[in-house]
Amino acid sequence: MKRKLVAVVENHFDQIWRRCFKKDIIYKGARFISYEEIERFYIEKNLELAKEQTGYCFQIESPCAVETFLERFPEREEEIKVLYQNGILKTTNTGYVVLDSNMVSPEAIIRNYLISDAFF
Repeated sequence: MKRKLVAVVENHFDQIWRRCFKKDIIYKGARFISYEEIERFYIEKNLELAKEQTGYCFQIESPCAVETFLERFPEREEEIKVLYQNGILKTTNTGYVVLDSNMVSPEAIIRNYLISDAFF
Protein backbone atom coordinates (compact mmCIF):
# COMPACT_ATOMS: atom_id res chain seq x y z
CA MET A 1 0.00 0.00 0.00
CA LYS A 2 1.33 3.43 -0.96
CA ARG A 3 1.16 5.96 1.84
CA LYS A 4 0.95 9.70 1.62
CA LEU A 5 2.76 11.94 4.09
CA VAL A 6 1.08 15.22 4.95
CA ALA A 7 3.06 17.83 6.90
CA VAL A 8 1.56 21.08 8.08
CA VAL A 9 3.89 24.06 7.98
CA GLU A 10 2.70 26.27 10.82
CA ASN A 11 4.26 28.79 13.12
CA HIS A 12 3.46 30.35 16.45
CA PHE A 13 4.62 33.94 16.62
CA ASP A 14 3.32 35.06 19.96
CA GLN A 15 3.25 38.80 19.42
CA ILE A 16 2.58 39.68 23.04
CA TRP A 17 4.76 37.39 25.18
CA ARG A 18 8.19 37.55 23.69
CA ARG A 19 11.62 39.05 23.87
CA CYS A 20 12.66 42.28 22.14
CA PHE A 21 11.04 42.51 18.76
CA LYS A 22 13.38 44.76 16.81
CA LYS A 23 16.63 44.38 18.73
CA ASP A 24 18.99 41.46 19.11
CA ILE A 25 19.43 40.44 22.72
CA ILE A 26 22.52 39.36 24.57
CA TYR A 27 22.06 36.76 27.27
CA LYS A 28 25.02 35.38 29.21
CA GLY A 29 27.36 36.58 26.48
CA ALA A 30 25.43 34.96 23.62
CA ARG A 31 23.70 37.08 20.97
CA PHE A 32 20.20 36.10 19.84
CA ILE A 33 18.61 37.66 16.78
CA SER A 34 15.49 39.75 17.09
CA TYR A 35 12.05 38.24 16.83
CA GLU A 36 11.44 40.41 13.77
CA GLU A 37 14.33 38.63 12.01
CA ILE A 38 12.96 35.21 12.95
CA GLU A 39 9.56 36.16 11.47
CA ARG A 40 11.23 37.55 8.33
CA PHE A 41 13.24 34.35 7.85
CA TYR A 42 10.16 32.14 8.30
CA ILE A 43 8.07 34.11 5.83
CA GLU A 44 10.81 34.51 3.19
CA LYS A 45 11.79 30.84 3.37
CA ASN A 46 8.18 29.76 2.91
CA LEU A 47 7.68 32.18 0.01
CA GLU A 48 10.74 30.59 -1.64
CA LEU A 49 9.46 27.05 -1.04
CA ALA A 50 6.02 27.98 -2.42
CA LYS A 51 7.71 29.03 -5.68
CA GLU A 52 9.92 25.94 -5.87
CA GLN A 53 7.58 23.15 -4.76
CA THR A 54 4.32 22.34 -6.52
CA GLY A 55 1.55 21.85 -3.98
CA TYR A 56 3.49 23.50 -1.16
CA CYS A 57 1.28 25.44 1.27
CA PHE A 58 2.07 27.19 4.51
CA GLN A 59 0.39 29.06 7.29
CA ILE A 60 1.11 32.23 9.23
CA GLU A 61 -0.74 32.32 12.51
CA SER A 62 -1.53 36.01 12.85
CA PRO A 63 -2.07 38.99 10.57
CA CYS A 64 0.31 41.02 12.75
CA ALA A 65 3.24 38.93 11.48
CA VAL A 66 2.14 39.46 7.87
CA GLU A 67 1.67 43.19 8.36
CA THR A 68 5.06 43.58 10.07
CA PHE A 69 6.71 41.76 7.16
CA LEU A 70 4.92 43.94 4.61
CA GLU A 71 5.96 47.12 6.43
CA ARG A 72 9.59 46.12 5.81
CA PHE A 73 9.01 44.65 2.36
CA PRO A 74 6.03 46.40 0.73
CA GLU A 75 7.15 45.13 -2.68
CA ARG A 76 6.13 41.59 -1.59
CA GLU A 77 2.47 42.52 -0.99
CA GLU A 78 1.16 41.39 -4.38
CA GLU A 79 3.00 38.07 -4.09
CA ILE A 80 1.44 37.44 -0.67
CA LYS A 81 -2.02 38.42 -1.92
CA VAL A 82 -1.79 35.96 -4.82
CA LEU A 83 -0.63 33.13 -2.56
CA TYR A 84 -3.44 33.91 -0.11
CA GLN A 85 -6.06 34.02 -2.88
CA ASN A 86 -4.81 30.71 -4.29
CA GLY A 87 -4.92 28.96 -0.91
CA ILE A 88 -1.16 28.51 -0.75
CA LEU A 89 -0.82 30.87 2.20
CA LYS A 90 -3.37 30.60 4.98
CA THR A 91 -3.91 32.12 8.38
CA THR A 92 -5.67 30.56 11.33
CA ASN A 93 -7.18 33.93 12.24
CA THR A 94 -6.33 33.80 15.90
CA GLY A 95 -7.06 37.51 15.92
CA TYR A 96 -4.66 40.26 14.93
CA VAL A 97 -2.30 38.98 17.63
CA VAL A 98 -2.47 35.87 19.78
CA LEU A 99 -3.54 37.19 23.14
CA ASP A 100 -4.12 35.72 26.55
CA SER A 101 -7.90 35.88 26.79
CA ASN A 102 -7.71 35.57 30.58
CA MET A 103 -5.92 38.90 30.86
CA VAL A 104 -7.93 41.27 28.66
CA SER A 105 -11.48 42.54 28.53
CA PRO A 106 -14.12 40.94 26.28
CA GLU A 107 -14.14 44.13 24.22
CA ALA A 108 -10.39 43.78 23.56
CA ILE A 109 -10.88 40.19 22.37
CA ILE A 110 -13.65 41.24 19.97
CA ARG A 111 -11.62 44.19 18.67
CA ASN A 112 -8.65 41.87 18.14
CA TYR A 113 -10.74 39.72 15.77
CA LEU A 114 -12.34 42.72 14.04
CA ILE A 115 -8.92 44.22 13.30
CA SER A 116 -7.80 40.84 11.94
CA ASP A 117 -10.85 40.55 9.67
CA ALA A 118 -10.31 44.10 8.39
CA PHE A 119 -6.68 43.32 7.57
CA PHE A 120 -7.60 40.40 5.34
